[in-house]
Amino acid sequence: MAKKARKQKMHKSQTSAQQGAPLSAGAAAYLQTSPEELMERKQLALQCLEALQAVDTGKAGSLGSLQARAEELVQEPFDCTDLVDRQKALARLVHIVRMCDKAIAVQEIQRTKAFTQTATRLLFDSPAASDAPAAASWQNLFSR
Repeated sequence: MAKKARKQKMHKSQTSAQQGAPLSAGAAAYLQTSPEELMERKQLALQCLEALQAVDTGKAGSLGSLQARAEELVQEPFDCTDLVDRQKALARLVHIVRMCDKAIAVQEIQRTKAFTQTATRLLFDSPAASDAPAAASWQNLFSR
């Protein structure tokens, strides 16, 4: 019985996401950022992650020049020598990398959706489509 309830709960969350559930302010900010800036932010976060992991394993004593940029990404100052601060920063940087990846994927889906809608309108709303029904085929869309 628990499995069925879990499936129903999962189905509800999927349908609410498909119906355009409201986004949080943070997620909306990622979606409004350009893909180039998202890639830069992701690369910087990955560099900071590598440096923090080096500090975590004892291979490095501090982040060095990346400290200020990492604090800017994490949006709060942290101490590399404090384990709790370091773990919070690591978690936040992983979150940034994931959000950048998801935002880039969503933007790609939105671009594809816009292209498909435009192509459909061009195909079926054009004067050629109303004059000759045979002209309304996908093959003729790209031959113009």
